[in-house]
Amino acid sequence: MNEYKLEELLLTAREQDDVIRDVRFTKEIFIELDFSSIEFSSVSFEGCRFIECDFRGASFYSSQFLKCDLSNASFKETYFKDSVISGSKYDGASFANSGFKNVKIESSSLSYANFSSCNFDLIKIMDTVAKEASFMNSKFKKCEFCNVNFTKSEFFKAFLVDIDFSKSDIGGITLSDNLSELKGAKIASHQATEIAKMLGIRICD
Repeated sequence: MNEYKLEELLLTAREQDDVIRDVRFTKEIFIELDFSSIEFSSVSFEGCRFIECDFRGASFYSSQFLKCDLSNASFKETYFKDSVISGSKYDGASFANSGFKNVKIESSSLSYANFSSCNFDLIKIMDTVAKEASFMNSKFKKCEFCNVNFTKSEFFKAFLVDIDFSKSDIGGITLSDNLSELKGAKIASHQATEIAKMLGIRICD
């Protein structure tokens, strides 16, 4: 991969309706840049910080974010495919109405992020904190969670059939009154006890 000035590539991509591809950005700080509706292919961001940047409608193919800080960024209606997010912060970021396919997220922070009405397909999330995040109305298909902290996150009206939460923390998650979201999902025995309490069931020793 080659390194270029991102501002110049964004301008050229907009003028020529082109794709930004095969470039790497390392330890840079981007402030109030407009990435909206830009397509990225085989692009790597490493140790970068994004401040008040707008990614709405952007697409990322075979790209990666490594040890980056994208807290509070707007990713509404974005699309990620065949990409990796590792060691990065997305706290408070908005991904509403976005799509993720064959994406790996590891050792990252997604707390307070908004993933409402998203589609997750072939997603693997590992060793990640997603406290008080919103996954309302989202659909999960063939996803794998391992050591993910979903404490107090919202899964209201989410589609979770065949999703395995047994290796993650789902304490205090928000569901509908009848807990219908968990129908067909997999949980550990100790999690079942807490879910039962949510239904008003008393567990006797």
